[in-house]
Amino acid sequence: MTNSLCSKKTFAILLAFFIVSRAVASCFVSLVDTSEARYATIAKNMAHTNHFWEPRFYFEGVSQVFTVKPPLTFQLSALSCKVFGENPFAVRFPALLSAVAILGMIYLNVRRLRNEQTAMAATLLCTCSCMFFFYAGMTMTDLILTAAVIGGIFSYIRFEATENVREKKLFSLLYFATLAFGTLVKGPVALVMAGLPVFFHVLINNRWKELRYHAWFLGSLCFLLITVPYYAYMDFRYPGFVHYFIVEETFQRYLAKEVDIKLGDTRDSFRGAAFLFFIALNLPVLVLTQFHSWRKFAQVHHHSLWKDPLSGIAALTCLTVTLFWCLTERALITYLLPTVPMLAVFLATRFNDCGFWESPRFTRGLRWFIVTFLLLHPLLLTVSAVVGSQVSTEVVQPFYQRALAHLQTDARYPKAKLYFAGTLPFSGEFYLPPESFVLHEPDKTPESWLESSRHDFLAINQHQMDELDHPIERELLVHYGLWYLFAPVESEAKPETEPDAEPKAEPEAKPETTPETKPADGTIPTP
Repeated sequence: MTNSLCSKKTFAILLAFFIVSRAVASCFVSLVDTSEARYATIAKNMAHTNHFWEPRFYFEGVSQVFTVKPPLTFQLSALSCKVFGENPFAVRFPALLSAVAILGMIYLNVRRLRNEQTAMAATLLCTCSCMFFFYAGMTMTDLILTAAVIGGIFSYIRFEATENVREKKLFSLLYFATLAFGTLVKGPVALVMAGLPVFFHVLINNRWKELRYHAWFLGSLCFLLITVPYYAYMDFRYPGFVHYFIVEETFQRYLAKEVDIKLGDTRDSFRGAAFLFFIALNLPVLVLTQFHSWRKFAQVHHHSLWKDPLSGIAALTCLTVTLFWCLTERALITYLLPTVPMLAVFLATRFNDCGFWESPRFTRGLRWFIVTFLLLHPLLLTVSAVVGSQVSTEVVQPFYQRALAHLQTDARYPKAKLYFAGTLPFSGEFYLPPESFVLHEPDKTPESWLESSRHDFLAINQHQMDELDHPIERELLVHYGLWYLFAPVESEAKPETEPDAEPKAEPEAKPETTPETKPADGTIPTP
């Protein structure tokens, strides 16, 4: 008799805890500069202007189109802002939805191809990855891309597993559609990540004859109808866009170190770093390989590792995606996210095929393992967020809230704005109203920060203060972590509030000039 890992009720409770705890954390954990806050700001501006085709943002004080990534991630976050308002939870909601979609695909497909217990085990093992929990609430492209890649891989697994020709055509069409959506999330890399495991599965098992059942015409047409409009529109509006995005951003960015990156920067690692990233992403689940005998694991012939579409393609996904990213020196840990659900599927299916559900000791240990990590994730995220806000130079939401309170309530400086020493963080554009901050002024020296901000509140961190030759002789209003908020120079600000003879003359003239200066205060004009 097969032991039960957990009941359906317990499974639902554990899954609900994962989703709810991550949703709650998304509301209170601050946006992280640079990438997440930048993407959140782009989505907020997109929702504010109702212009959903061109992702726009301010780079070095200039409004320009964000050509580094396709628009689907920003469009989803912008639509979420329309529903939930312009807040951190809204811009992060598509990532959480993608995580739920991944877990749902794991459960439904593994249950169909194995059984209920294996499906629950695979789904819960995926939630045990700390990084999966973390990125399930980040305004990033990576988990949405992962959902598209996993959807494509499962579509092909079902294509291989069924003998019905009509079903094969349907899953083939679904495979093309998911690749198209992945291409709108991060470009052609989606084709590589979802295509490599499929190619090697066909190659190893000599499944070339199966390719004749693919919906080549309808699938290709579906792919083109989804992807071509955006790329054609952008290349028409900005000639050379397709060449820049496909050649420079997709290939040269990872193959040539000397390539000129127009927006943002790159983070160099070393060739082979993806292997370490794979271990870091999957470390909790990789520990489970110590709970069984590899000899028994290798003796299972009923579902051969490479011939079985489910476990074989799951294993090949982990291998091929990791090896592919080992070829570049510019791999990031987020690029390996598709290996998390696929490793969970691989281990759960092999546990089932090796008869591990027959062992009460194993199922009991696995149950406690899953519960422990599900409870640990919110605690680790909370601790890291609290500690990070005190020791990092990242600007966090509480600092913005206190600064905004002074901007709105301090009657001594009615016209003062918020001036950031150095570069205005993207998170500042997201959390603060457009009229409340001063845009980035490039090429400013530390001493010029003080002079330029005489009429404004000065936000400066500890490291920037250390660059100054003397202490700041202003009133300190807020001190949070490594960040300080200083009042404007009082002697310069007071004359603006002293004249009482003409209190209404200035406000009358202000609205006339506001539209003309609007593009410079953080909002994005529609073309």
